[in-house]
Amino acid sequence: MLYYTFIRNVQISKARENLYRRNYGPFRGHGDIPTKGHGYSTKRYKLCTEKGYTWNVSIYVGTDLTDDLTQTASHNVTLKLIEDLLGEGRTLYMDNFYTSEPLAYDLLKQKTHLVGTLRFNRKYIPQEVKDAKLVKGAIIAKESPEGVTVLKWRDKRDVQTLSTCHLGTETVVTRNKEKTEKIKSKCIVDYDSGKSPVDVSDQLVSHSTALRRCNKWYRKLMIELIWSTTLVNAHFPYNLNSVNNAMNITSFQAKCHLLAIRGLCCQK
Repeated sequence: MLYYTFIRNVQISKARENLYRRNYGPFRGHGDIPTKGHGYSTKRYKLCTEKGYTWNVSIYVGTDLTDDLTQTASHNVTLKLIEDLLGEGRTLYMDNFYTSEPLAYDLLKQKTHLVGTLRFNRKYIPQEVKDAKLVKGAIIAKESPEGVTVLKWRDKRDVQTLSTCHLGTETVVTRNKEKTEKIKSKCIVDYDSGKSPVDVSDQLVSHSTALRRCNKWYRKLMIELIWSTTLVNAHFPYNLNSVNNAMNITSFQAKCHLLAIRGLCCQK
């Protein structure tokens, strides 16, 4: 369908993680994050289109021997997720876990733009940008000859971004709920808009979830991918082609579950 053929923007992010009790099985994709409430979990990465459709999913299973060991794990997983969408002028939005200057250059070689927040301890950040002390609303940026721009903007705190399709001098005027005007970098505004597909996808997946606490990570992963991610993906083309009979995600999930139960009953 045309809806899935012409994708302009895509967003990569860590997917919602599945909670389970710690299990010392052969699987090496366990995530142990003490600062999170759900502690041990399976780690997944996903790539979403601008409408929230999950295009690709990668399950973390430990070190992959096929990875380029000269690059970071986030660099390798990004290129794997988007490999089928390269070379057509798309823009990839990502958070600071993935964004790096080497990744930006690799994507540019594949005719793909990158926009993302950038950690302050990343390598190759221009020293003028890194050391700059800004007042609120000020912007400083540095652009390479290849078109990679590193930008720092001061709001309540410093926000640092990397972009291959913005100039550091571009600004827009935004208004908050109190109608107060604020001058922002266009790169920041576009990033806030571009990262929303993953938020939409995660929100839709969380409705009426079938996940329950258990020891079997593979069962939870299967339920999550089939009854959550797949149904959310099916919900988009259904509403696109059924404008007069569009349903919200909860009603759509309930109808699919009912049809599945009826199918099992008929087989018996």
